[in-house]
Amino acid sequence: MQAGKNERFMKLLSIFAIIVVTAVVGHIVSIISYNNREHMTRGADSSRESYLLIDKRKDNTSAWLKRGFDLSGQKVDLSGQIFDGALKNRAVDDISDWRLTLRLHGDCFLNNAWCGQVEIHQGVASGAEKVQTLDLRHCDRATIELDYRLEDNDLLIPLTEGDYLVYYPSPTDREVPVQAGGSLEMGMIFYYLGTLDLSDYEITYQYHKSYTEGAGFFLILTLAVLWCAAFFGVMISSYAYRKAMTEMEHRKVGISYMAVIYDFICIVDLVNDDLIQIHGSGLFGQTSGKKLKAADRLKQLFMADIADEYQEKVQDFLDTGTLAGRLDGGSLACQYRSRSGFWYIVRLFAMEQEPGQPLERFIFALRNIDEDWHEMLSLRESRRKEEQAAYGGKEVLRRYSLRQLIAEAEADARASAGGRELKLESDISCELPEFLLGYPGRLRLALSCLALSDILAGAASLKLSLYAKAVEGSCHLLFSMKNDVASAPREGVSGLCLKVAEEIISQFSAELSILGDEDGSEFYFELDQEMCEK
Repeated sequence: MQAGKNERFMKLLSIFAIIVVTAVVGHIVSIISYNNREHMTRGADSSRESYLLIDKRKDNTSAWLKRGFDLSGQKVDLSGQIFDGALKNRAVDDISDWRLTLRLHGDCFLNNAWCGQVEIHQGVASGAEKVQTLDLRHCDRATIELDYRLEDNDLLIPLTEGDYLVYYPSPTDREVPVQAGGSLEMGMIFYYLGTLDLSDYEITYQYHKSYTEGAGFFLILTLAVLWCAAFFGVMISSYAYRKAMTEMEHRKVGISYMAVIYDFICIVDLVNDDLIQIHGSGLFGQTSGKKLKAADRLKQLFMADIADEYQEKVQDFLDTGTLAGRLDGGSLACQYRSRSGFWYIVRLFAMEQEPGQPLERFIFALRNIDEDWHEMLSLRESRRKEEQAAYGGKEVLRRYSLRQLIAEAEADARASAGGRELKLESDISCELPEFLLGYPGRLRLALSCLALSDILAGAASLKLSLYAKAVEGSCHLLFSMKNDVASAPREGVSGLCLKVAEEIISQFSAELSILGDEDGSEFYFELDQEMCEK
């Protein structure tokens, strides 16, 4: 199920990646288009974000006269004037490049321009146009192809109506770029007679926007960060899932050894809502409703065959809302009878549950114990018949060794456990006489039924302790059987075995008592037996 989720998420990530790449390409194309787009402002249009103002310089040294100038055979006084151009950039982006086209109305002479180069179009109206681009500050006059004059070593390039200039700014003199919100100054010197009209001009310019500016970039950056986070999240999740699956396979191998005890075993994964069958018949095919949670699907495996009087008990037993607290890293068992009359035991084992933490996975194991139930009844009946046969059909007092009887009871317990691993311990008082006089068949059956009840309840270890004290020809005995099963009420075959043991013990005029908590329980009883010689 988790693998399917990861695969679907990877498809979504692929679509997301296509969206991010498309957005990046679109952003790049948009920026390139924006940076290559040409803008134009005509004249001194201050309503535009970028514009150029051309005007005479106002100080006293910026205007002068060239007297006695020979103009077509006449002596005239030419006016010399410095004109300043102030380029204003009020936009949010830098001006990366610009040029000025200045159309002349009237006759004049161009003397100088700074700091860029000037493309001069001379003789346009006459049809004999000459074009040359010059740096008028540093040009070699021998290379000038235009018509020009020298007066007092001043270069004078004549221009008439229809001629025009194109001014290209100098990057080395910081005329480009023009910073956002900034301005720059350029200038020209003209000579003219009377007045000179420099109002017919236009600037053509381009803005420059960085790829890392604007809301579009930050949107793409956010999408890319989200994609990377999601991608690495999926990679980490996939790695963790593969690692978990490897560990799960190892666990499945270990859990499969439980197959010698249980008829059906599966892992219930509450995190991924999955059931992983380890051993048993293919009951998963009997479930319905794919949207059901794993625990609910598990109930469908066997709830229909449970007798009505045990339905509520099993429902409560499998309640995942309280299961974590009840398991607490250990195990729980529940016995029930099927509609067909067979007895079963269900045991739940916690998997790697930390104390006080939510339960993520547990093992569900099911075993048919109907045969054990019948064996217990047969054991009881056979013991009764053996006693009667040995003593003429009646059970009579006889001499016996209690140590040997306890050894036989331990053998009975191991036989009842089948192939299941069971830890057995015994602690016998050193004051116990070698022989006693009593009913050994009853006593062995009582101890065997107590052990069988514990085994069916899920005990993994049993400890039988015997304390003895001789008093005036009789021996007072205290029997104690401890296990590692919580002291919950025993039901089913386990409860029936406990009742049989209690009934037998009552025949000795004794009473079976119980102590215990969630970690384990202890059954004990006391009786007196006569001592006898060898």
